[in-house]
Amino acid sequence: MSWGDFRGSVLGPTDPSTAPADSIRGLILAQWEALGLKSEPNTGDNGVHASASPFEGLAERMNWLGVDPEEDSFGVALTAAGVSKPTILSWSKDPQVSYTCEGETITTSLFDSLEDMDMTPCLEKAAMMAANLVMNAAFVFVKPHAVTEAVKDLVKQKLGEKGIAILGEGSLTGPEIDEKQLIDNHYYAIASKATLLKPDQLPVPADRFEEKFGVSWQSVLDEGKAYNAMDACEYLGVDAAGLDGIWGACKKAGKMIKFGGGFYCGLIDEVEGKEPIYAFNGFFMQMRSKFVAPEASIYYFSVEWDESALSWGDFRGSVLGPTDPSTAPADSIRGLILAQWEALGLKSEPNTGDNGVHASASPFEGLAERMNWLGVDPEEDSFGVALTAAGVSKPTILSWSKDPQVSYTCEGETITTSLFDSLEDMDMTPCLEKAAMMAANLVMNAAFVFV
Repeated sequence: MSWGDFRGSVLGPTDPSTAPADSIRGLILAQWEALGLKSEPNTGDNGVHASASPFEGLAERMNWLGVDPEEDSFGVALTAAGVSKPTILSWSKDPQVSYTCEGETITTSLFDSLEDMDMTPCLEKAAMMAANLVMNAAFVFVKPHAVTEAVKDLVKQKLGEKGIAILGEGSLTGPEIDEKQLIDNHYYAIASKATLLKPDQLPVPADRFEEKFGVSWQSVLDEGKAYNAMDACEYLGVDAAGLDGIWGACKKAGKMIKFGGGFYCGLIDEVEGKEPIYAFNGFFMQMRSKFVAPEASIYYFSVEWDESALSWGDFRGSVLGPTDPSTAPADSIRGLILAQWEALGLKSEPNTGDNGVHASASPFEGLAERMNWLGVDPEEDSFGVALTAAGVSKPTILSWSKDPQVSYTCEGETITTSLFDSLEDMDMTPCLEKAAMMAANLVMNAAFVFV
């Protein structure tokens, strides 16, 4: 007997008035008074319920009878077919799932997608969906101050407990991070002003510069008095910690201006034996030094998980924990590192800056970080391929990986925002959809050129 006949002929349709006379619902309707019912059955009170598919049958046995899927015949078959227990547990709540089929992304109710299927085709489709789920993918690393074997083990354990698969892991040393400017590109918006670009390449608002310092920006450039943070260290003869102290004094003296997010300029004019200079983002060198010291390293994990099983917001808020570890859930990674920092081998108590671990804030940031830290080509990355298929070109992906300010139109309004901020905490499917919408509606410069 097929599942469709079981529901349609044996059980009868949801509306008992349309049910076959010899079906269970049909018979209950016809005999309701004799059967002791207080009122005539209807669509809501139709006498009986039955699972709509083999998967719903498993989900309902798990719910009503407390069955473990590993001890259920269909649960065992699902696991053997490649559907993991965490996925089964997630699917038992009938989430919206996204999976790819013949090059198309399909988003649907899990239960609806398997309705009225017999055991064999239901098992096959569930396995196909599990193998082609649209996955959230992030880049996670243990920060230099927390790289111990105990912390690495803790992170692995917590990721595994949440059904997050580790696709790759490894170590990157401070000298390698320094040579390849990996931390500079990671914090590109800040580091570009401190290490990657020279002052004449920066979009300094000349009017605001002159208003603050009383000299023109062009004259400062012409006289060679503008330095990024890295060059300022060399000119002043100080290391990162030394510049950090000078920068703090500069800020305290009111000789600093903020041009925008992560974009600061300070007048350094009290270093003995040195002519006054104007430096940019001097605070970054101390942050950078933690990653590039000869003895420093990070330990990374490239991870993925089913977006229907764990939202990106919960991944960051509950699994990882907030930036400030003192506010993190006790069972989150950052919460556990804070509580156990001495036993885990850390030299000092974690804080907002040194909070144990970093993780991508969105699927797009995950791609950008894999591109930076692992040298991944977006054309060979699952999310990169999905972006390209959705109409986001490779040049746009490369540009966006630096977290630029982007302007796009939406419902007749022009929106200008940080690219990363606009996609933060989105799961893969909505992130992909929004990125495609933004790419299709970018505010573009357009010119006419002729010889």
